[in-house]
Amino acid sequence: MLRKNIIPTDNGSEITKNTKIYTDIIKLDATDAVVKYPTDILLAVWPRYGVLQSAMEKFNSESVIFCGELDGRCTDCVNSDDFGLLETIETHISYSCIHDCLMIYKRKIPK
Repeated sequence: MLRKNIIPTDNGSEITKNTKIYTDIIKLDATDAVVKYPTDILLAVWPRYGVLQSAMEKFNSESVIFCGELDGRCTDCVNSDDFGLLETIETHISYSCIHDCLMIYKRKIPK
């Protein structure tokens, strides 16, 4: 079993007064979060366009777990020049016309 401490961060731009929140979230931009909380795994869930790529420039480790759409259809995506896809997990609940999946990436050349 993999045990990791998770520090949830979000800039809050998509959170409305009707959003149900299940845990404490630190209000912090993704790029600032990877600098403030160095880690060996980056978990990105439905990142907006440009957010993930900006954070990846500052991320100094090798593993990324990404939940979103392939090829940047409705979410930002992982730059495949820097990261190689290890596994795609598509056995999850999804909505009609939403083509998201969970992907695990590893940096091709460590920083």
